[in-house]
Amino acid sequence: MLLVALIGLTSCGKGEEGEFSQPGSERTDPQQETQDPEGTVELSMSVDGNTLDGVIKIDKDRNFSYAGSFYYMCFASTGKVYGLGNVNYIPTTGWALKVAIREGYGYVAYNPSSGKFYRMFVEPVETVVEGSHDAGYNTEGGYYQTETTTSRNFYIVKYQTPFKGTDEEISVPSTTMSFKAEGGTQTLTFTNKNIVPFTFKSSQSWCRVTTSSTNEANIPDGIAVTVDATTSNKEETAIVTLATLYGREKEITVTRAATGTIIQPNGSFNLSTFSAINNEPRQLFFSSNAEQSEITVSSNESWCKVKLTDLSISETQNVRPVQYIGKKKVTSYQASNGHYYQLEVTVDDNETETERQAEITLKSKDGNASYTIPVVQNGFSLSLQTSEIQVSASKQQTRIEIIGDVPTNLLQVSSNASWCKTSIIDATTNPNEDLGTRRYLLCEIEANASEDSRTAVVTLKMKNGKNVQTMNVTQEGLSLTVSNTKISFDRKSNYTTVTVTANYSGWTPISSDDSWCKVSWTNNTLTIRVDPTTENREATISFKGFKEKITVKQNRYAVGDSFDEDGLSGTVGYISFDKSFIYKDVGSHVWSTETVPTGATSMSNGQANMDIIKKIPDFEKYYPAFAACEALNVDGVTGWYIPAYTELRLFSSNLNIWSSTEKDTNCSYGGGNSSEWRNNAWFYYSKKNSNYTTFAIHLFE
Repeated sequence: MLLVALIGLTSCGKGEEGEFSQPGSERTDPQQETQDPEGTVELSMSVDGNTLDGVIKIDKDRNFSYAGSFYYMCFASTGKVYGLGNVNYIPTTGWALKVAIREGYGYVAYNPSSGKFYRMFVEPVETVVEGSHDAGYNTEGGYYQTETTTSRNFYIVKYQTPFKGTDEEISVPSTTMSFKAEGGTQTLTFTNKNIVPFTFKSSQSWCRVTTSSTNEANIPDGIAVTVDATTSNKEETAIVTLATLYGREKEITVTRAATGTIIQPNGSFNLSTFSAINNEPRQLFFSSNAEQSEITVSSNESWCKVKLTDLSISETQNVRPVQYIGKKKVTSYQASNGHYYQLEVTVDDNETETERQAEITLKSKDGNASYTIPVVQNGFSLSLQTSEIQVSASKQQTRIEIIGDVPTNLLQVSSNASWCKTSIIDATTNPNEDLGTRRYLLCEIEANASEDSRTAVVTLKMKNGKNVQTMNVTQEGLSLTVSNTKISFDRKSNYTTVTVTANYSGWTPISSDDSWCKVSWTNNTLTIRVDPTTENREATISFKGFKEKITVKQNRYAVGDSFDEDGLSGTVGYISFDKSFIYKDVGSHVWSTETVPTGATSMSNGQANMDIIKKIPDFEKYYPAFAACEALNVDGVTGWYIPAYTELRLFSSNLNIWSSTEKDTNCSYGGGNSSEWRNNAWFYYSKKNSNYTTFAIHLFE
């Protein structure tokens, strides 16, 4: 038979769902698929047949119920979920002695005899048309049976125990409890939104702990602390340690007085500094063994007001009164001689610039306990979000937040420059804008028609001249830059484009010689076109009102042209703004006949590498490629050299070619006949005694 104490606990009959909605921490989406938790057991349970863990059965009305005779179990539905892993919390409400089974629903069961929780999930089972098949498992991997759903004789149930609930800390309204010397019992109800299974222990034998419950199912959601009476003349302290099944601990300090009143702060009696205006009330909390009439609280300043409230009285009116202490049903809240107080502190606005202080005195009338609590309130404060801003040359408005509690009607703002006008905006000046309590300094800035930047100083202060705040507003001048200031063309008619970046849209390009160098533009793209030429020439493109210029050079040659001037001949290999050269094929040679370091390692200066090799005694014997190149420097001609590695990349070839750049003792770099090499993706090198084509190059204007 069931205990009489559970007379208020209801059961769900046939067809009832036993559902509820319960918020909680660390919930997953119940419709999001999850893995079954570790320790999951799957059972095929039949009506009035086998049991789950020996304690849970399915009765004839298709309810989960207790399988024993001399005790009871409680059940709650967690609603429709996607698998056992989504049964992840223990509800505080919705408990019953029985609960109707629904496929696809999750459940939590509690066995008060063992203190264990179970989580369960009823697998959805396919129902087939009645026929000759027996109940069993079909070839598609699903359960089936011939009965209809309402007359089903078996269910597939997954369960896991012990179920620990959510992994969260135990939440309590106070971490202190105070008792008089004569002892007594006090309860402490947890404030978690879920049931949190826990264990407890006390550090002192005179302080004993048991569970308490605010629900008819006597599922523990708090503790009851009983303190023995004492004749000691010393105050004593015990620590009650609460621990979740995940190992999270919470300590409760229990104080037993010798004689007289004790006041035990919950935390500390420290108040952070109040701002000058618009302060919300602040609360301090403490426990005491004294009635409110035995405690006095006062402030020594009229602007600082205090109010004392006994929260223990409020708790007796709570919608979740304590129903059980241990296994014993109680009929009223077991507060004994313990009280939990709230001390509320409220301050008036401080309409001065000066900080002010007050003292709150909290004491017992018997003089046994006394605390002095300092209260500090700032005077008005004022600052700007930043002390310096930079803006573009265009006409614009910008806002800077005003920080502080000085009322707007006590502020004034000014600027030392006519091009920067200032004002203050808030919810009063801009009623159609959702500004709330925010205030801004508004700067209305005119366009800057000069390339030079300019700075204004904005001053914000109180009308009495105090709390002066300044901000520099720097506006850039007009600016224009181009992506390339050096343009090179060969002798042929051609064009190129340049990107213009400007903070002014009215820029205009001007060519110094538009007879052959012509310009046009669209948006920020400038197009430069040149006519064919037989001579070297140069033009300058400038921009009206700006300092930026583009120099355009056009060469009298093109790559591939034959070159023959002043005893110097060859094929034009490369033309650019800063460097142009011709080249000659001087045959196939080895780079060196010896494997020694030379120091000719420049990747970009072939002339420097050539000069290093030429300083080696008898270099003609040991460095045949360099000797072949040097042979061109005759009859008053100088300046022929083997190109360095990056110079070699400047003109294309389908041959394997030596550069003048040494890699190490054994190898030197060269060029290949692949696009990867020309695009700088690959590095070619070979042993110095390899036979490769050698080019000599010579610079020309």
